[in-house]
Parts: sequence; structure tokens; C-alpha cells
Amino acid sequence: MTGRRGRRPNARVETPLTEAIVPEPVVAAPPPVEVDPDAPTPRRRRASTGGMHKKLDTPPPPKGMMYRWFNDTPGRLEMAHDLAYDHVTDPSIRSDNPGGPVRRVTGTHPGGQPLHSYLMTTPVSEWERGQAEREETHRLVDQAINEGRDATGRVQDAYGQGEIRAR
Repeated sequence: MTGRRGRRPNARVETPLTEAIVPEPVVAAPPPVEVDPDAPTPRRRRASTGGMHKKLDTPPPPKGMMYRWFNDTPGRLEMAHDLAYDHVTDPSIRSDNPGGPVRRVTGTHPGGQPLHSYLMTTPVSEWERGQAEREETHRLVDQAINEGRDATGRVQDAYGQGEIRAR
């Protein structure tokens, strides 16, 4: 093998000395243009295509009320009505059901039909009452677990009956 391996170096181009290098003349920058901040822009504002976009974002609820989204799975909206929730029909909130309750498509049902979520509202006092009932149920379950009781009555000789002694 003779010579160097790899790519050949670029051929050097010599500039003839007859051509003089003349610098370009310095031109003053144009004066700044004043822009009116209230003037309409030539382009409309571009919508966000991702990132922090929230599918179920809403404005804050009225004072003393609370918003919650419910899916239209069988029995779920009826349960919400039983828990003192009512449909929101505010036309200023984005919805895919103009003139009706606020709803948005959030997925698909097993059969391929769209799954809608409905925005519902309830007084904060009713929500707090429901949370207290839920906490009471959880407290009773925790107490039964700590005491080793079976709340269903189906398990015989449940764990928690014996003792563990250190040697």
C-alpha cells in the first residue's frame, strides 16, 4: 500500500493578485419604525397543538359551587343526579353540544361510539357532606381490618387472630 488512506484534501484555489479586495461601503441602519401595539397583526394567533392543552379545562365555577366531569357510562349520570349534581348549560363554556348540557368527547365506548363526559355542578356544602360520608365508610373498613374482623362474614379463621412473638 502506498500513499495515505482516506479522502483527498481539497485543492487549494489561489486568488490572483490582480484582483483587489475592496471592502463594501458602510450603510447607516434605517431609523426604527414605531409599532402600534393595538394595531391588528397580519396573522391570526396560532392555536396550541399540544403541550399543556387540557381537554377538560373549564373556567372556575361560581362561588359556592363545584364542577365535576362524569362519563356517560350506563348509570353514571343517574348516580350523579342522586348525589345532588346538575348539568351545566352555560353557553360560554366550550362544548360539542350547543344549546344543551356542556359535554366533550373524551374517548370511545367498547362498541366504537364516542364516549362523552358531561360537566356537572353541585354546591360545595353537598360535596363536603358526601366526602364526610365517604370518610366514615373508609374509617369503618379500616377499623374492621385493624381488628381482624371480616365485614362480609364469608371468611372463617381470618388472619389477625394469632400472635407473633419475638424470640
